[in-house]
Amino acid sequence: MLIKKRLERFLEIQGKRMLFYHQDADGVCSAALMLKFYPFRAEAREGPGLSDIIPGLLKEKPDLLCFLDLPIDQEWEDFRKLDSALQAILVIDHHIPERDLNSERTLYINPMLKSQTYQAASYLVFKLLKELGKPVEPYSWIACIGIIGDHAVEGCRELIEYCRKFWPFEDVWKSGLARASELISAAITLKGQRGAKFCLDLLLRSEDLSEFLFDPGLQEWKERLDRELEKLERDFQLKREEIGNLLLYEIKSDLNITSLFASRMAVKNPERIILIRKRSDSRWKLSIRAPPGIDLSALVKSCVKGIGKGGGHRQAAGATISDWEVFRKRFIQALKGSSP
Repeated sequence: MLIKKRLERFLEIQGKRMLFYHQDADGVCSAALMLKFYPFRAEAREGPGLSDIIPGLLKEKPDLLCFLDLPIDQEWEDFRKLDSALQAILVIDHHIPERDLNSERTLYINPMLKSQTYQAASYLVFKLLKELGKPVEPYSWIACIGIIGDHAVEGCRELIEYCRKFWPFEDVWKSGLARASELISAAITLKGQRGAKFCLDLLLRSEDLSEFLFDPGLQEWKERLDRELEKLERDFQLKREEIGNLLLYEIKSDLNITSLFASRMAVKNPERIILIRKRSDSRWKLSIRAPPGIDLSALVKSCVKGIGKGGGHRQAAGATISDWEVFRKRFIQALKGSSP
């Protein structure tokens, strides 16, 4: 009840209102749900990094700053600069937390503070809006797209079943909802921030799932991405490195595709640990997937010390590092003490 009252008070703050959301299907859908009922100036972010936006935020001083589906607590030292200077900050997230950011100025909502149940950020936003009495049920399809995009179906099952009544399916992963999630991923992979904004605007305009699904621009992007993924998958089968239960692969593509490709290979190799890496200037971008039984978030955080940053969820994590060989050695050694 206290969280509900405080959330309501924050969302009614007038003036400059800024929202940053994760640049993926779950983040886009979270932002769309929020923007259905509350006005914000919204911008997509690839990750939680704050250093490049702090100067502008401290200069502009928004009356309400909102982060959706972004593990801002991983940047808690930088975050303190915002917490001490701004009037109100709302963070709604579902990543494994490093810090509880709650303070007099910050409302931090993350079910992982008390539970290990994996629930998508779009599901959390949907439930919170419903708690506030907003007529959010007609937009349940948007929440389900985000849930599927973040592979959080089991922890959000009742909302998936609710959507089944209106958009029937036998297999949720072959449903129109899953197709919509794939379309968003394609747009973001090909067009980055522009693609995220395109999908957000389309979700806000669309009356229902069908209207969103048949946008010709999204269809074209999806076809282009499918061709690239099929090419990479053939290469993966030929060039992947296999160490016990671990499959490693260096991706070479002009697209920002490591996370999407890692998830695709995890679905096709459900019993294996998948590590996809891609060179990005002087650093490496990593996307890692694992079956239940391994806490990738904790494992990756231990392996990036001194060479980069990383974290995420128990079965899906990512990192940006400066030294691949050091990480590789640490990761393989750490896996010896874990079992999928």
